Amino acid sequence: MDYLKDRSTDEPLEEYWDDTHNSEQYQEHIRRLGYPGTILDKIYLSLTPESTVLDIGAGHGTFCIPIAKKVRSVTAIEPSSGQIAKILKKMNDEKIDNIRIIQKRWEDITDNELETYSFVIAAHCFTMKDISCALQKMINVTSDTLFVISTIDNGNSDNIMKFYDSKYRTGEFFILYNMLSQLGYIPQSEIFQWHFDLLLEEQIDTLRKKYKKDIEIEEQLVEYLTRTNQLFLKDNAGYIRKKHTDGLILCSKRDHM
Repeated sequence: MDYLKDRSTDEPLEEYWDDTHNSEQYQEHIRRLGYPGTILDKIYLSLTPESTVLDIGAGHGTFCIPIAKKVRSVTAIEPSSGQIAKILKKMNDEKIDNIRIIQKRWEDITDNELETYSFVIAAHCFTMKDISCALQKMINVTSDTLFVISTIDNGNSDNIMKFYDSKYRTGEFFILYNMLSQLGYIPQSEIFQWHFDLLLEEQIDTLRKKYKKDIEIEEQLVEYLTRTNQLFLKDNAGYIRKKHTDGLILCSKRDHM
């Protein structure tokens, strides 16, 4: 539990998402990765044209935009103005009119702003101070299933992170699974992987923004990637071979102990 407490923050996360995830570079990375791909296919199996869906931490519409085309309505929870602007643009471009947007953090939303939804999706949004309470609140407003999506490994292995005096923590998915079990449910889970090539320049830029290390550290990282055959040339540019792993937890209201 200490791990998730460490991730909670009072800092303006909305500004972080606006700065990093609204960049064209990030959009291209998502497109190249093919995300959410088979995770979305798995969720589709549960949906019907009459379903109502709540998408918590909707971001730029990764889930709510495609799902809105298959269900009666979607409510998207997203605190970032920049991300909401992207959702609205996609809604306009794709002529989608069944998404309602609430610009708030999940923990700040009151019960009277919500209704009961067939399905709730919570993807990569667990920075709340009280995760157990947040999960229970999600379960309370679904009549069928809560889908929780969390990164298990984003490809930044400890071998890379050691250059930045940091360690990539992989425990969130397993903690969320155990928390749902402790709440009295019998969750199911499935693992999804993507293999992709990431521009070395993009990797360095991401690490530079986050850790603000000097150029010497970056040179040591490049030397290490070259020596361990993780770096290769394509179209006169350096690329890193990477693997991204996400976990999907399905928590059905029917599976309560």
